[in-house]
Amino acid sequence: MTPLIAVFVAAFLMRLFFNVYVMGIDNAGIERFPDGKDYDELALALAGGTGYEINQSPNTFRPPGYPFFLAAVYALAGHSYAVVKVLQSLIGALTCVLVVLIGERLFSKRTGVIAGAIAAVYPFLILYSGFLLSEALFVFLSMVFLYMLIRLRGNWTWWGVALAGLVLGLMNLTRPVALLLPGLLFFWLWGELGVKRRAAMIAGLLALWMLVPIVPWTIRNYVATQSFILIDDHHWLGLHIGNNRTIMEMPDKIGGWLEPALVEGSRDFFHAADYRAAYFSFMRDLLQRPLDLLRLGGYKLMRFWSVVPTSSKTTPRDAVISIFSYGLLLPLALLGVALSFRSVEKPWLLIVWTLNFCLMSLIAFGSTRFRAPVEPVLVLFGALALERVWAAWAARGRA
Repeated sequence: MTPLIAVFVAAFLMRLFFNVYVMGIDNAGIERFPDGKDYDELALALAGGTGYEINQSPNTFRPPGYPFFLAAVYALAGHSYAVVKVLQSLIGALTCVLVVLIGERLFSKRTGVIAGAIAAVYPFLILYSGFLLSEALFVFLSMVFLYMLIRLRGNWTWWGVALAGLVLGLMNLTRPVALLLPGLLFFWLWGELGVKRRAAMIAGLLALWMLVPIVPWTIRNYVATQSFILIDDHHWLGLHIGNNRTIMEMPDKIGGWLEPALVEGSRDFFHAADYRAAYFSFMRDLLQRPLDLLRLGGYKLMRFWSVVPTSSKTTPRDAVISIFSYGLLLPLALLGVALSFRSVEKPWLLIVWTLNFCLMSLIAFGSTRFRAPVEPVLVLFGALALERVWAAWAARGRA
């Protein structure tokens, strides 16, 4: 059995075991992650042919990528959470295969195989296969995009850039947290190509092709609401509940988010425009207090990188699992980052990738869920550290 097949089979079986014996194959986990209720209702409406709506009202609150995925499953297999979980387990297994391929191309074949083995059993890459959440699909699309960029290095073709841009567009339709990524990739491309103008051209083309699948949805939103909404208007609520005057005075909440009803002055908000206005008002005030701005940003990053999940529904078991998985991986990954800069080819793409999601956390709020697309990168750097330690130990043994 080749390493790729072994990683795929092991990863799929681990996720299937989690869904059958830990979560329950028919349990969508909506009680823990209520987002799933909206995704489910939207998918049922789409599969039933009534459109993208909840309670017979056009919806712009949730991005459409994951509901369309669910709708395709429901249209073919009926309203079955079990089928969704099996498919998400397959997607998760393919994500692990992509981790292997990325590791092989960036570092070495051995590093790729070690990374795939870790990814197959790593709890934070298994967890989301068991819930009606967009993370499993988003992380898979993220790894497809990263792999495409790595394959294009040294052989930039226009069709390759176009295809990568389309995948980036689908990523943002699933979770709109990579809209700024082409701008950050410009700096990576500049370092790769050494030519500023060509780097700007490729980054610009990525952005343009990214918009190809997004623009039709923007048009749909305008037709449905008579207002400009790029993908969804949920982000204005997300920005408000993580950036407000109330949360600044709550040591146990700062850097995270509050239910809207708990935020002073927002109890009567019903529309995205209200949350948008409140967010900009708060930010204008905060910019006049740079120390508070730094304090808020620091707490957001602490929550983003937290060893224990930041959800209020985190159980003691969740905390222990996180400490003995992510808690062990994080120092290994930091060692891997340090060791990677001794190589001829520096992994700047992975660094830029990680910075993008840190930036999104600084803009919105800190959450371990936002870290989901960074987890495979941590696995890659952790695998590099293990491979280098293994190689050094083997060399000493031979000596």
